Amino acid sequence: MTNPATTGPTRRTVLGGIAAGTAPTLIGQPAYAQNRRPPHATRNRERELLNEGWLHTLGDPAGAQAPGADVTGWEKLSIPHTWNAKDSLDDEAGFYRGPGWYRSGVKMTGKLKDKRVFLYFEGAFQVADVYVDG
Repeated sequence: MTNPATTGPTRRTVLGGIAAGTAPTLIGQPAYAQNRRPPHATRNRERELLNEGWLHTLGDPAGAQAPGADVTGWEKLSIPHTWNAKDSLDDEAGFYRGPGWYRSGVKMTGKLKDKRVFLYFEGAFQVADVYVDG
């Protein structure tokens, strides 16, 4: 049996944080520290918030995970964000419950280029899939 504190991130902890309302942070930390909150696990690590420069669209466009996907018409925003903030309060019954996409880019240059890094997400509504380089 393995110790969860030493096995690193699980698919659930990584994928569980990409949807609306997230505040992802790019951090470098040892794998055993992944299950701890970043302020404690990264005291001597560099952290970079990735809240600015996101694109968003509702629906499930074909090929949206591809690095060169067509993002014409996608909304520019910063996170945290929720796509149903307005329609949950309007006079129409119900609100959108389908898929939505968020995109952002991070260039691994300089001192991060050859380092091991982690993405830490602080929240997701229900289900999230994370794509890195497609």
